[in-house]
Formats: sequence, C-alpha cells, structure tokens
Amino acid sequence: HGLIDKGLVRRDSREGDRRAAAFTLTEAGESVYAAAFARARDFNRELAGCLNEDEAEMFSRCLDKLHAKAMTMLLAAKPLADRSDAADAPAFEDPLSVWRER
Repeated sequence: HGLIDKGLVRRDSREGDRRAAAFTLTEAGESVYAAAFARARDFNRELAGCLNEDEAEMFSRCLDKLHAKAMTMLLAAKPLADRSDAADAPAFEDPLSVWRER
C-alpha cells in the first residue's frame, strides 16, 4: 500500500466483488512517472552515445532478435502451475547468468 499511501496510485474496487480492483496513477503518480521516464530516456541516450552508427544498428538488430526469441519462448511456455517440474524450479535464477557463462 506504499504507493497508495503516498498518493501516487489509486485503488478502485469493483462493485459486487471487492477482491477485484483496478489500480491507476493519480495526478501526482503521473508526474513522478513522467519525471522517471525522462531521466531513463536521458540516461539511455547518453549510454547509447558511445556507439557509432554501425554499432548502434547491430545492437538494435540483436535486441530485435532477442526480443523475438523471448516472445517465442514465452508463448510456448506452460504456466508454472501446469508444469510437472514446478516444485523443482529455483525460486530465483539470475537472468544474467546465461551471459556470464559464455
């Protein structure tokens, strides 16, 4: 409830079913989001500024390829509740470990 208590998010319950709720940003939440988005955009622009045009194009193609593979994997995956190996699945796996092993 931290974001609600800070006035950044509003929780609206459904009539007839208090378990279901919709969460929306308040005006203050929209302002915080806009500021955070602008900072992230500026950070990414500065970070990407170290790449020349060819490197930036290659990086973009690599991201597109990784995104396509991730979407294929997600669409093919069964929900964890339906998997026979769910009990053996680690609670947390470092998502960057695949890159560190290379």
